[in-house]
This record gives sequence, structure tokens and C-alpha cells, in this order.
Amino acid sequence: MVLFLAANPQRVQPLQLGEECRAIEENLRAAKFRDQIRFRSRWAARPDDLLQALNEDTPAILHFSGHGVGDQGLCFESEDGSVQQVSAEGLAQVIRAAGPSVRVVVLNACYSEVQALALVRYVPCVIGMSDAVGDEAAIIYAASFYRALAFGKSVANAHHQGLAALALHAPGGAPRHVRMAATAPRAPAPTLLSRPDTDASLVYIAHANGSPLVTSPDDNAPAQDDLTTTPRPPARRIHRRHTMLLLLVTLVASVAAWRALKEEPPPPSPDGPFGLVVRLHGPAGRFAIVCTSGTVTLDIGTDRRTENVLSDGAARFTKIPHSFVNESAPIGASCDGYEADESYTQISLAPDQTYYVLMREQCGNHHCDPGETPEACPGDCHVITDDAAVDAAAGMDAAAEVNAPARDHARIYPSPSQGPCTRTPGAILHEASSRCPKLKSTEPDARAIASEAKEKEYTCTEFYRCK
Repeated sequence: MVLFLAANPQRVQPLQLGEECRAIEENLRAAKFRDQIRFRSRWAARPDDLLQALNEDTPAILHFSGHGVGDQGLCFESEDGSVQQVSAEGLAQVIRAAGPSVRVVVLNACYSEVQALALVRYVPCVIGMSDAVGDEAAIIYAASFYRALAFGKSVANAHHQGLAALALHAPGGAPRHVRMAATAPRAPAPTLLSRPDTDASLVYIAHANGSPLVTSPDDNAPAQDDLTTTPRPPARRIHRRHTMLLLLVTLVASVAAWRALKEEPPPPSPDGPFGLVVRLHGPAGRFAIVCTSGTVTLDIGTDRRTENVLSDGAARFTKIPHSFVNESAPIGASCDGYEADESYTQISLAPDQTYYVLMREQCGNHHCDPGETPEACPGDCHVITDDAAVDAAAGMDAAAEVNAPARDHARIYPSPSQGPCTRTPGAILHEASSRCPKLKSTEPDARAIASEAKEKEYTCTEFYRCK
């Protein structure tokens, strides 16, 4: 997932962040491996939104678009819309604490190389700006960068494609620095930094084999030695690495041959597909299975799957791509008389995990209170308000339909209006009763009825009291 955070505080130079977001989305949709990359944007980002987004979305790429002021930090928005700066160290602590899924960070703001240097200790690849960058240049670079990633190119190659796109234009636009004058130079200066243990030319977000975030290049991809942004290792280190790789391959081949002789199946790949079990149970605290037939639907990215519930009350899903580990997936379930509770419609995918989905009775099993229509779901019954419906509810046939007794005891609450009020032992009714004595408006009981009826927004023109 690509998480796009945008901050455009008040009283600073406005930026075309919407244009940048639109350009990135269009290039992702038009790319070869668009189904492997999901895109989500969050606007008017505040510092706490960063932690919330990392916890909710677990993105592989974190993209910040907005103003930067170098050592003073990146400009997020405060509660009143003004500038709130986040330092490089603060940003690094957030990524370290809540962003283990983040593989690439793009800081599309002026002088953000300071923050990039702090983040690269915890993130494999970070892109920052070593100088001021104009609005148009920032958009051109970002659009080309994500287009290359979605076509299966490495992070290093995508970075260089972004630089190449900038070389084809003479971009301008407002600088992404809150104090930069409008006539200041717009020199685009994106810089790619890699963690010491990472080669950016071997990091992919989308790949031809369908496994994002792989660390081996496409066999059909051109050599990218000239695009590597980390220093080339010495020859002795290369020889040592090749020797270790050869030993590892030999060891793996020997183990495979020994297992073949033992006629034992090879263990599943840690990056291979996995499965999970969904069990359907009753109200919270009662883990009795309520469904032994029905269906369970799971939305995995662009893949929507439906499985039947077995006699043990479980639906089993298999061959889920390993790239969706720790992703949040919507889930829905239904069976005879039950449906999944709305509070349990998201699960976090994990290999060989069993999930318990709370089921509630469907709307058809709900009985409304007197004076309510039965078509609505629990907690959302509609009150009968019009006179025709009130009269119908008072009849025996209509009363049976709404599960209410006859008119004398039905609790029917019309909309606020003027009319007679009758105080019964149970409640105040907005109607006249020929069986109950009529009171004068000056009597204490009448004033008491008027005061109590006022809480229900009744305007009483006549007063009756049933004892």
C-alpha cells in the first residue's frame, strides 16, 4: 500500500497537493502491475494522524507532501489549521515505533534530506530533497517515480526515472518551503538514501511474479548497476559474498536431495500462500456456534472470495497470497436467521489463524415496541407519526402487525403538535379518552400534566386523567 499524507497549513504558501495526488493515482492505474499496489490518501495531516495511519494501514510506502523547513522539521497542521513542525528525530521515533511495514519513505518537501538521514536508520529506502523544490517539479518527480514502481521497476530505477522526467521539463511553481520567496530558484534535488544493508536496485514494490517487496530483480529486467545508489562493495567482499552464496546453494540442494530420498514433502515456503479459519458464534461471552451452514465472504485486495460454512460452524480459506500478511480485510457472514455484527467486519490477516466472528439475529427476528413499525432493524424502529397510522395501529388487526395491544394501552408517540393530553398510569398519551374525566386547565393536575407533557414536546389543549 502507498499512504499519501498531505499537509497544507493556513497562512503559508498554498501548494498543489491535490494535483500531485491525482497524478500519482493516474499513473498507478495505467501501469502494468496496478493490481499489486493500493493507494490511500489522508489530507490536512496532523502529527498524530501519522501514528494512526501507520497503525491502521500498515503501508509499504509512506509519502509526505507539503512544506519543509530543514532542521526545523516538516510542516504538519495543528488543530486550528496553523503550522505544527515535526522534527527529524520525532519523525524517526514514530517510524521506529509504529512503522515496521514501511519499506520506502518519500518526503516531497523542501530541505527534507535532514529528515531522510534520520529515517534511513530504520527504513531501507528514503527519498528526501537536498534543496528547495518547486511545486511542479515535485509533482513531475512523484508521478514518474510511482509509475516506474507500478511497472515493476526497482526503487533505484524509479528514482532515476523521476530525475529523467525532471530533465525533460523546466518546472516552476510555488516552492515547498514556508519562507522561500516566490522568485527563488526551483532547483529539483531529490536524493535517494539506502540503509547500509540495502541495495535500492534490488528492492521492488510490484513484481512480475506477483510478490511485492521482493529483493531479487526481474530476470527480464535490464542490468541496473549504474542505477544503484549505495556504494559498490570492494572486490574482496564480492568474492566472499559469492562464496557464501555458493555454499548456501550447495547446502540447500543437499537437504532437498536427502528429503527426496526420505520421501518427505518439502516444507512450505515462508513466502508462499497461507490459509485461515473463520468460526461463527453467538453473542459476546457465549462462544456457542450458531451457524452450521451459510456463507462467509472475504475481500483480499481485488480478490473477493466466498466459502461455505461447514457443519462444525467454520469456513476455511486457503491459498491467500503471503503479501497480504498483516493486511486488514473486510469480512461478511450470513446464515439462517443470523448475520455478521457490524463491529466485526474487519480482520487482520495472519497465517493459520482462527477468527471468531460475532453473529447477531437478522432484522426479521426483531419485535418492535408498541407504536413502532416492524420493518426496521434492531435499535432503529420507526415511530408511527401520522394520524392515519395512529388510527390503524389502534385497530385489532393493525395492532397484531405491530405487536401492540388495542388503542387503550398502545404507546403511540406522534410528532410534536397541538391536541388533547391524557395521563394514564403508564404514560402521557397525545389523545382524548372518553373513559377518563376531563380536567379544567386551572386544576393542579392539569398543570402537572402540561409540565410532564412538555418534556415530550406535547402542546396540550385539553387535559384528561385516568386513575
